[in-house]
Amino acid sequence: MMEKRLRLVFIGSCISVDAVLPDLTEDHYRVYVGRFLSERTTSNILMECYRHGILVSEYIKAHDYCNGFVAVIDYRLTNMVDLIAAADFIALHHFITILMEGYGMRIKGIHALTSSKAIETLLKIVKKMFGPKVSNRIHVHMNIESLYEHLPKKILPSDLGGDQESLEFISGQWNEILGTKENINYMKEMSKAVSNEAYRLKEKLNGVDLGLSGTFRSLNVD
Repeated sequence: MMEKRLRLVFIGSCISVDAVLPDLTEDHYRVYVGRFLSERTTSNILMECYRHGILVSEYIKAHDYCNGFVAVIDYRLTNMVDLIAAADFIALHHFITILMEGYGMRIKGIHALTSSKAIETLLKIVKKMFGPKVSNRIHVHMNIESLYEHLPKKILPSDLGGDQESLEFISGQWNEILGTKENINYMKEMSKAVSNEAYRLKEKLNGVDLGLSGTFRSLNVD
């Protein structure tokens, strides 16, 4: 199953390509770059992007040390209206929750590259998922030059006018790492790390499982 999922991620690279860049920023943040290569975006492709993000996050948790992440999403080649229509925002919200609460990911900034006004609609939805603190760190760039005010060219891929290898090349290196037997075995082992429902208390508090069942039996107020 893990091998099949990895192959699906790689096939999706003809529609989109992404990678965590090899060099840290001066304040020790990793830079993630995702780029859509086609005007048309489907819900299946977006879901594979989420799954790929989980695979990368799991690997980084095990092997990397950084203060957090800066994300750059390049929408310049895609139709933003089609992307919004294809997006499953419930799945996106779950993905963001897993990254921030499950993996404890600290986000220094999110940078969107697009000249489409439809980005405003997307941001109205996404900002509610991140909350006010991270929402204030979301930036939209109408041109590539304004991105350099936040990230230096020396750590960016050539696709973004930087000095590093192309995003496709760096992504290929990541795919090789994620596809190694060692990492696949690690991911299989980690997939077994789930809650044991046999130990969950059967009694519920007012029909809603708040994780406090059995803690308070009654409360008398004089």
